[in-house]
Amino acid sequence: MFGLKPFFMDAAGEGGGTGPADSPPAAAAPTAAPTPAAPPAAPATALQTRTADPDPHAWLPEKHRVIKDDGSLDIEASARKNAEAYGALEKRLGSSDVPPASAGEYQITAPDELKDAFQPEDPGFKEFLTAAHAAGMTQKQMDAAMGAFFNWAPKLIGASQEIDHDACVAKLQEVWPDAAENRAGWKNAMRALGAYGGERAKALSAQYGNNPDIVWLLAQVGKEMAEDVSPQSSGPVADDIQALMSSEAYHNPKHADHKRVSEKVSAHFAQKFGTK
Repeated sequence: MFGLKPFFMDAAGEGGGTGPADSPPAAAAPTAAPTPAAPPAAPATALQTRTADPDPHAWLPEKHRVIKDDGSLDIEASARKNAEAYGALEKRLGSSDVPPASAGEYQITAPDELKDAFQPEDPGFKEFLTAAHAAGMTQKQMDAAMGAFFNWAPKLIGASQEIDHDACVAKLQEVWPDAAENRAGWKNAMRALGAYGGERAKALSAQYGNNPDIVWLLAQVGKEMAEDVSPQSSGPVADDIQALMSSEAYHNPKHADHKRVSEKVSAHFAQKFGTK
């Protein structure tokens, strides 16, 4: 009887299975449910945007706004800053001279001495006006540019004529390499021009006198005229006519003796070759 453990000792943990060591584990704490994400803000409706109060300072660019320490807008300082910026821009661009509405509205006035040569309807000039308008040129700037152009144009034309003159002489030097033949060719050309050009001889010489083909053709006509002259037509009278045709009075309409000399030359050739 003393060798047996009391029942209550076994139940206390020595041999029983009903003590704390054999009790089931405690249940885990429940996991909190995730918080759902907030839905995206809905875009403003047309009603909201159309009825929203407008920005009372929309007239003032952001870069010119001066903010006070309390976060409010300093109207006076902002207005001053905006005015200073506008004043600087006005000094740089001018207050009233602005590009015209289109390239065709530029006003171009050529000087009297270039009115006949200047062609405002030339496609190349119109392209220039279009490019100038795209670049923002004002009428004042266009006047300055065209003034410089008209000032230099006669010099450019003169330089071009000098080049044409030298080129014509060089070309005909190849055709008439002999010195005597060369002098005769030029004289024959002038003879034909005087005979058939009449009062327009000087104008025709200015227009075509640097064209080697025209000069050569005139020389052939003048050569035929010289060969057709009868022996009675040679001598002092023919030499006198040649001298008159080479004189300044014949080529310069403003010369005091121009009319008399021209009439004498015309009458001479009319007598020989007829008025036709």
